[in-house]
Amino acid sequence: MVDKNSFEALAKEVYVKALVKDAYPVSPSAGRLFYIITYLIAKSKGRVNVVEVGTGYGYSTLWFAKAIADSGCSGHVYTFEISEKRAKVAMNFIRRAGLSEYVKVVVGDVRDYISKLGIDEVDILFIDARKEEYLDYLNAIRPYLRDGSLIIAHNVIAPKPHELSDYLKIVLEGSWVTVITQVDYGGLGITLFKS
Repeated sequence: MVDKNSFEALAKEVYVKALVKDAYPVSPSAGRLFYIITYLIAKSKGRVNVVEVGTGYGYSTLWFAKAIADSGCSGHVYTFEISEKRAKVAMNFIRRAGLSEYVKVVVGDVRDYISKLGIDEVDILFIDARKEEYLDYLNAIRPYLRDGSLIIAHNVIAPKPHELSDYLKIVLEGSWVTVITQVDYGGLGITLFKS
């Protein structure tokens, strides 16, 4: 695993590449927020499982995986990307960061593959893929969520929040607790799942 300065430099490289290629990653502040959340869950539970829908170039993936590695706890990031090209680029960045043992990159749709991975519980679900399908992704992962799991959705504020209206209705009007925060242009919806 690379040291903190090398990790920060690599994360910046991934972030810039993603922006240039119109992949629109979360902001560096959001990445650090993901690190903090993942680290805290890992330390409190002794392990953490993250499912990421929409790997892109692996920017968010790096932050989740780095937190697991730094926590000294067990855990894994299962990240799903439908573009084989993007998945390969992400895998290269993950390898360069020395975090491959913490990440499984799946080329394909989470709805088709989640049941085949042997995951019994998801502590963090991060969704950053086709906006109009957020609710479908949530429903596919819902059987793996437990009381206290977190659901994080990107782009709930911009550019087209109306594409997420079905998803937002569920997380905002149910018994779950949701906060919408603008740590970047697109905003994040962070939901505490209550069973």
